[in-house]
Amino acid sequence: MLKRRLCGSLLCGLLLVGCGAAAPAPSAAAPPEYAPTPFSAREIRVATRDGRQYTFAVHVKGKPTGRRILTFSNVTDVNATVSSHNTDLTGVSLGPVVSTEVTWEQLRMHARYDAASTTIREGSTTVGAGTFECMVYVVMARHSDGAETLSRLWFAKKLPGAPVRMSISRNGEPLFAMTLSRHTP
Repeated sequence: MLKRRLCGSLLCGLLLVGCGAAAPAPSAAAPPEYAPTPFSAREIRVATRDGRQYTFAVHVKGKPTGRRILTFSNVTDVNATVSSHNTDLTGVSLGPVVSTEVTWEQLRMHARYDAASTTIREGSTTVGAGTFECMVYVVMARHSDGAETLSRLWFAKKLPGAPVRMSISRNGEPLFAMTLSRHTP
């Protein structure tokens, strides 16, 4: 479930973090506890204006490296439109621009992870857009087939929003990596 939500979020434009916790299984058991999200909805809203843009280098196993460009428009106190566009490294489009209207709370919830599966620590990372002091989220998911998915997300403390770096591996094999190459506030 984590992998499906992760990939679905990435395909919807990596609006903020690109993944979330698995939905609780239907039962009489108490709902899962969640780790704190890196930013509040308000912090994300304050950091975002019309024209805010993220450009990521995206590496997917078995595919050429590409770029994902996320652009915010129609920004209000309640919501915004996020447009996502994938290109190759030369800028050639790999598909249509996909636009989605989202609330700030929906964006915050993209970074919600099960507390028992998540470790949060401080760290730093250097990516194309610079060097950032970060909150590093490490999320381990065990699947019914015995496989393990490890997701690492670096959220820059001074850049509320999407992670500046993200990697996903399954049973130790890298599947996906994303790094921020440019950011326009």
